[in-house]
Amino acid sequence: MYSSMENLRKNELTQNVGLRWLKDEENQFIEELTIKNMDLETIARIHKRTIRGIIERRNLLIHNDFKKNNNIEDLALKYHISELECFVILQKFQEKELKKRDKKDNKSNISDYDKRIQILENHVESISNTLIEIRDLLKNTQNRVIISNNDSNNDSNNPFDEL
Repeated sequence: MYSSMENLRKNELTQNVGLRWLKDEENQFIEELTIKNMDLETIARIHKRTIRGIIERRNLLIHNDFKKNNNIEDLALKYHISELECFVILQKFQEKELKKRDKKDNKSNISDYDKRIQILENHVESISNTLIEIRDLLKNTQNRVIISNNDSNNDSNNPFDEL
């Protein structure tokens, strides 16, 4: 992304791509957009930014104004767009905010899950160690039984032993 941004900055027509908007520049932009009703392409050329950047900035302004005003009809009139387009822009911002909130919630949930997984791993390790001990005890017991059986077989008077 940065390499394409660097290439755009080398171009005189888009040299302000990715740079912060200065307050005076933003005020001029708002005037061009709302009062003068200039087209986005012309505004992009004036501010030496991409049309996509101009659209994103406009959408951000609409979003911020909506937080203050909460009136889609007025925003649509102010920014010279349809109410439907205004609604779609605001809906996209709402979706972004919900995703951010979900990510934040998931991070705390992940932390809880990590703790639970660690506890389970400890339990599994403990069970595994216990099973190893049981296996070793069974082997020892089996060996004793075999030895005991061998001893009893040796002590018996098996008629076939003499053959």
